[in-house]
Amino acid sequence: MKKTILLLLISVFCFELKAQKDYEAPGAKEAVKSHKTFAVLPFQFIITAKKPKKMTQEEFEENTKNAERDGRTSCQAAFASRILKKMQKGKIVAQLQPVARTNALLSRGEVTGTDIGSSKYLPEELCEILGVDAVVMGNVESAKLLSTGAAIGLKVASKFVPGLGRISSGKSSADLSLYDKDGQLLWNWATRELKTSDIGSNTDDLIDYLMKRATKKFPYFQRK
Repeated sequence: MKKTILLLLISVFCFELKAQKDYEAPGAKEAVKSHKTFAVLPFQFIITAKKPKKMTQEEFEENTKNAERDGRTSCQAAFASRILKKMQKGKIVAQLQPVARTNALLSRGEVTGTDIGSSKYLPEELCEILGVDAVVMGNVESAKLLSTGAAIGLKVASKFVPGLGRISSGKSSADLSLYDKDGQLLWNWATRELKTSDIGSNTDDLIDYLMKRATKKFPYFQRK
């Protein structure tokens, strides 16, 4: 019995390793020590959830649209918040550009979330627009609607479907990358088997989940 349990635990662990992929460019930790600032871009946020039975197609489409729109900046802000906590503890070697400044500069440069998602701009071009040494880019696919705090539509949906945030259908995925101003990929973390039962019901829960797993080897997380 004990042997069976041990084999099961090993299988689960191996499955997790297979599902999650890490990449760090040679010398990445040394390279970022020369960086002064970096920015977190609005995430690409896509809802792949199925329509709840008690919700009309129109309501579902409106809620999905709101959740995706708000999820972009909500994930961006939540990710930046976790980084700032590391900065306060002196565990990060560069300054994070304030999210408000990042978004203002993107707006002035007429760079939309769609532009970022469609790779209209190269990472080095975005670094130039923002005046930073590197950018963090994130992509999230959620198999359920997540509350972002600003997604009013989710409150409406909850009236029709109690416990909406707990609805789970299929798998979610996430992909995070760090590019420097020369366009070099310094770091990447990705998972294609993100269980919806593990990521909570809002974007803060999702980012907490990702940060615990994705940023253990984040190049900027070092003692100054």
